[in-house]
Amino acid sequence: MADNAATSSANLRKLSDSLLALQCCLTELNQHINSVRSIIPSVIPGLATNISTLLPTSSPPATEPLLKSESSWESDPSEEEEEEKEEKEEEEEKEEELLSRRSEEVQSPHRSELKFPHSSELKSSRSKEVQFPHRSELESFCKSMNSSELRRYMVTRVSDTNRLLEEVPKALRLSPHPARLVLDSMGKIYFQGRNSYTKNSRMVWRRKAAVLVLECFLLMRVDKVEIEKEVKEEADKAALAWRKRMIAEGGVGKACEMDARGLLLLLGCFGIPGGFSNEDISDLLLISHITKIYRALRRSNVLKAKIPDTEWRYIQCLNSNNQNLKY
Repeated sequence: MADNAATSSANLRKLSDSLLALQCCLTELNQHINSVRSIIPSVIPGLATNISTLLPTSSPPATEPLLKSESSWESDPSEEEEEEKEEKEEEEEKEEELLSRRSEEVQSPHRSELKFPHSSELKSSRSKEVQFPHRSELESFCKSMNSSELRRYMVTRVSDTNRLLEEVPKALRLSPHPARLVLDSMGKIYFQGRNSYTKNSRMVWRRKAAVLVLECFLLMRVDKVEIEKEVKEEADKAALAWRKRMIAEGGVGKACEMDARGLLLLLGCFGIPGGFSNEDISDLLLISHITKIYRALRRSNVLKAKIPDTEWRYIQCLNSNNQNLKY
């Protein structure tokens, strides 16, 4: 009896050790899957949804580290809450899309069982969808004045700058109040310190998207858009708060390139409020590397009136030799 009990006890210990080892392996495997899931969207955005259907959903996907909020100079609590809400909505949308895709796969017949009597027409429509898969979605956001969805759309595609600069200005023309939509989409980035614009910042993509939407507004010919008085006042307050924060960090001339570019584009879109000096404008022009946004800035009647045409010829040179612009 004693021998049998000892043997059973030893077997139970071995079984317990084996189960523990198996649990550790499963935990490591799950962590690896979540790691792969979080990397896929940044490396291959187009395949993120398709590949996610092959991965188990035992645990929620890891939130993309670039979209986490960080503390900075006078960060606005409402902005952080809005960003957290957007992240939760993104996770819910991914889960719903995943369930929908799986349901369709179960209900749909195999591809070989389907017949396509008009294959040429299907190929043509398919090629259009591949070429512009999200255009109707973008236009819908602009028509419905959905600033949060527009911002999210640009954040997820901010690496494809040229395409956004082509598509977004056209979509903004469909908005009933494009000035309001752009200002709301920009958010309160002027409260975020210059560290938010560095490559190591987790919020850098949101900042880049906010600056990019201002550039798109200029490219859609902002001079032909009626800007409501309320929107103009809000934009002026934002510009002054932006300048105040820059001064607190050492002065407008000490701002980083992306930070200065954002403020310069805001002034070009909505006007220059009282409180900005010629030296401020000069610093912004020199720091923001405007050769990259020259086409947009030349659409701004505000900046064209502030800077004589003869000076525009020397702007690129001034950016390279860091001279002072006088006007």
